[in-house]
Amino acid sequence: MTVSPDDLIFNKRIGGVYGTDFQDSLWRHNEDYAPVPVDSVDVWYGAGPLDHTILKALQVHWINGKESPVVGDETRDALLHTRYDFRNGDSVKWLKLFGTGVELKDQDARTDSIRFEEHDPFAAGGTWGYDSDDLQGGKQDLGDGVLYGFVGSAGTDINSLGTVFHKKE
Repeated sequence: MTVSPDDLIFNKRIGGVYGTDFQDSLWRHNEDYAPVPVDSVDVWYGAGPLDHTILKALQVHWINGKESPVVGDETRDALLHTRYDFRNGDSVKWLKLFGTGVELKDQDARTDSIRFEEHDPFAAGGTWGYDSDDLQGGKQDLGDGVLYGFVGSAGTDINSLGTVFHKKE
């Protein structure tokens, strides 16, 4: 089955408004190809504004062997790195993104962390981000549970991040 962008859910971005939009580079590996599910994701995190731990960089690997460019800056000193490998056919059970800024235009607002569970729980990033929809956090619409990638913006940090899932049929 070929998937088109119309078959996908582009969730709300959590974090701030600054940084460069990474367009479709983390949900479609090439504009000539249909989107495919994520096989694994690499996440780098470390100290951000106000010395809180935040997401610093992301890279997506798809089930067809292609990979995205790294968005953010994974080359800085003292960053932690982790990777999650998805199981083909398993669905994400829950996923939450956490943000650091109460005001969207806060120049220090970033994406604090990503937490989810597929076959095993996963968490990367800080521990102090807001976890309610009113304060820059909350659950993402998982559709049928198949993750296709991410939308958002980045500079040297992940400024904002939202997920891309396949719609339920």
